[in-house]
Formats: sequence, C-alpha cells, structure tokens
Amino acid sequence: MIQGLSPAIEATQQTAPPLRARLFAVLTPVVAALSAFLVTNNWCFVLIPAAGIALFTDLVFGAKLSGRIRLLLVCAIGAATGLLLRVSPDWAFREALRTPQPPSARIALISRHYSGGPGEHVMIVEFEADWRDMLEILDSHGGTPLEEQDAALYERVRTDGGDWHKLFEALVPANVSMLARFHWQRIASITRPEIWVQRGDGMTWTYVIRDPTSRRVVLLCRCA
Repeated sequence: MIQGLSPAIEATQQTAPPLRARLFAVLTPVVAALSAFLVTNNWCFVLIPAAGIALFTDLVFGAKLSGRIRLLLVCAIGAATGLLLRVSPDWAFREALRTPQPPSARIALISRHYSGGPGEHVMIVEFEADWRDMLEILDSHGGTPLEEQDAALYERVRTDGGDWHKLFEALVPANVSMLARFHWQRIASITRPEIWVQRGDGMTWTYVIRDPTSRRVVLLCRCA
C-alpha cells in the first residue's frame, strides 16, 4: 500500500510551489505597500494598487530573476506607484477650495486619507500664503467665519484655553486612520486662530485655519 502511494506523494511534491516562491508571494505585496507608504502623501487606496501591480509583475517575471533583483523590482514598483499617486498642491487646492493653488502658497504638508464610503476622504494641507489671496478665494466661493456657522464650536477652539486641534475630533469620522490623526497633531499649535468654513454639496466641507501672527494656514477638508 505504501509503495502504491509513493508515486502520488512524489507527484504532489513536484507540483507544490517551492518555499522560495511561496515566500515571495507573501512578501511581495507587503514590501510594495511599505515602499509606497514611505514615499506617498496619499494614503487613500494607494497601497492596494502598489501591492497588486508588484504581485502581478513578480508572478510573471519573478522566476527569471535572482532574489535580490526581484526584491529591488518590488521596491521600485511600490515606490513608483506611491510617487505617481501623490497629491499635487494644485490638485489639493482644487479639491479643498475649488480653486487652483494661489501663487503665494508654499506647501509644508499634504496628507490624504480614506474616511469611509466610496470616494470619501479627509485631507490636511498646511502651507504659507498671503492672506489676501485666501480671502479672495473664500469670498468668491462662499466661505464664512466659523462663529457665524457654529458658535459653540468656535468658542470651544478659539477662546483662551481652547485647543484648535479639537476640530479634528469634532468633525472627522472616527474610522479615519491613525496616521491622519498623527499628522494633524504634529501641526504646530496656533494661538487664537481665525477659522473659516467653506461648505460644498452633501458632506463636503473645508475648514480654513489661519495663524494671525504669521502667513501660516491649515486646511482640513472632507470630500465625498
């Protein structure tokens, strides 16, 4: 009986994928996603295409390459995907404020994150700009001071002892990533900020937070 099973066992061993192939099948999407994560500013779905493209490429070409070359190729694909899908400053302004990037704006941070349903995302943009440019944008797109939109929230974040970082907890869905919260908390505090609100359709809104002592401005945007 054992002799009869031997050919079947040998055939199974020959058709089973070797350990190295199975290891690369597991590591490829992980390494590609990590590479994309490290270079992008757009954490809204970017890790999925990076992992998928790298896995497909490795399955097609990986067997012909050495282990080191395969790993480098996977890293390159992940990084290229992350860079390709980065949010540009002009796109960020068009998404948040429905206007091109003002000429005076100098970007310090863009951070985009998935926030729930199809197409829903939260974006944080920190930059320096001439406030006259921002006022022109707000005036032409229906921006209003926060105290006119939500007096209670305004008092909470504007008065002495208030914390303007609380805007994030008050406005952003709880299921948004911890990385988004980390980026928000890393933004230097603004003493007695001036806050404006620009609302779009449905659940789309942008809060414009100005540091009155400098040229610094922060946008907190949710788009759906």
